Amino acid sequence: MKRVNSMNKLVRVARAVALVIGAMAVSSGSAGTTGAAAPAKVVKPRLVDLGAGRCIPCRQMAPILERLRDEYAGKFEVMFIDV
Repeated sequence: MKRVNSMNKLVRVARAVALVIGAMAVSSGSAGTTGAAAPAKVVKPRLVDLGAGRCIPCRQMAPILERLRDEYAGKFEVMFIDV
């Protein structure tokens, strides 16, 4: 049961990070346009998971990140950074 709760927490944190990064990408994408002459820059949101290769919950999160990477390919980027 404890393992399931920690996994649910990780999923919630990953979703929250994705939402924050997506919101930042959307707001920064519209802030730089000053006129029609400026080329439109496409900003793709990015989900960044900071973890450690030795961390058991981080390793349990890897298949979830892979599914997200496959499911949302082209819509946002999923990265893992080993800290």
